[in-house]
Amino acid sequence: MQYFNMAVHTLADMKKWKGKFLAFRAYYVGDAALAKQAAAALGISERTYYYHVKSFGQAAYSMSHSIKKAHEAMAAPALPPEPPPAPVLHQLGSFIPPA
Repeated sequence: MQYFNMAVHTLADMKKWKGKFLAFRAYYVGDAALAKQAAAALGISERTYYYHVKSFGQAAYSMSHSIKKAHEAMAAPALPPEPPPAPVLHQLGSFIPPA
């Protein structure tokens, strides 16, 4: 959820997504029952309003996966590779079948 939140705030800062963010915020933070009024305030049709809400949510969801992958890549410690296992030595006098 925190990655989705980061994506929402990142997209909200982009000029391209400003209008869609306003519709998204009006829908999820405001009263969703007032869709007609929110659409009128944004100067768009009610259908376009719902399209903006959906497309902004999809873009934020998609971006959240990228942010999560980037975070995990940066947070993962750089560990050296594990050495190969040491060979197992047989006890003296034990039978070792031919290969």
